[in-house]
Amino acid sequence: MVLKIANREDGTHIKGTKKFLTDGWTTSGFRFAIVPTEEQATRLEQAFGCERKVYNEYIAGLYEYLEGPPLQDAQRISGG
Repeated sequence: MVLKIANREDGTHIKGTKKFLTDGWTTSGFRFAIVPTEEQATRLEQAFGCERKVYNEYIAGLYEYLEGPPLQDAQRISGG
């Protein structure tokens, strides 16, 4: 395996891009920009806001589950 680290054009490291790749593999990416109308921007904000709310609720439930009392194996399998 080879350690690949992405760098900017000036040679500085891009945080979060350290990856181990199998020999012969490469990484690439694309960067896009969108210019939405006011209505589209409003709808995008609503959609991403809703998605974030659902994610936060899921994480809260996950923490509650993980920090709760340990379950017996039968309870974990049956969900009860």
